Amino acid sequence: MEVVAYPSQPTLIELPGWQLMTDATKDQMQSWLEERKQAKHSVVWLDAVMIGEQPVFAAVALLDQRASDWQAFLDLTSQEVNDVAALTRRLDTTNYVVTSISGYVRDKALTGVALYHRGKADGMAGIPNWLNAERNLEAAARRGYVARAIRPVATTSGPLLCGLYVEGAINTSSRHAMALTEAQLTTFLREQRTQGAYAVSVVPYADAGKRHFAVTCRQDATDLPWEANHDLTADQLEGVAEKLTKKQLTPLSVIVYPHDGKVRYSTVWRKAADAEQ
Repeated sequence: MEVVAYPSQPTLIELPGWQLMTDATKDQMQSWLEERKQAKHSVVWLDAVMIGEQPVFAAVALLDQRASDWQAFLDLTSQEVNDVAALTRRLDTTNYVVTSISGYVRDKALTGVALYHRGKADGMAGIPNWLNAERNLEAAARRGYVARAIRPVATTSGPLLCGLYVEGAINTSSRHAMALTEAQLTTFLREQRTQGAYAVSVVPYADAGKRHFAVTCRQDATDLPWEANHDLTADQLEGVAEKLTKKQLTPLSVIVYPHDGKVRYSTVWRKAADAEQ
């Protein structure tokens, strides 16, 4: 397994209208989330990965109230992640839906990290092993469900796990891909753009010593500009953020992962409809 240094301190990237919290410990992320909740800000993505013996957290918040009714969990048990009945003890699952789902494994135990927003949907979520994830996606597609979140989760030994959220949809197919090479990722994103879709998340991950990518996209008729980038350190991400903000793009998602000896980030950015004047 690749040796990666744990971040020495968190990096808060703040530009007009939004914040990206990166390189955070669990306690640092919890404090930041509490501040966003108190300010009625809209946390729109939450992610985590295991680095050494501790998890690293990252999240995105818009500094407004457009999606301020959210619930974030940094410590879901395996049962709560995979059993709605167990989760209902902590969350009104009839009135909240998954926005992002990830997790980490420590001492062979899975801890789920998930963000929910108020809403109703015919959805299913969990973090199964990789084989079951592929089977679940195939079965869901046959039933008219589409993938909204796919997040591979590394283990210390054995097969990958995979955070999944699928949702019932009408007259639309699931726009997702797994186990892509970097060249295939470039082709897939180009094809999705041509077909009028945009990326929601791009997740780099390693499996059996090889690098892959998992992607989820959404169909959209507005054709708003969007960009995806990966392999950025927190410092590099701050520079990219400044450039993209000048284009009126805001972050949709942030994925944290180890690569080439460092903690790195993959983000997707999109222009908001109300910024297109």
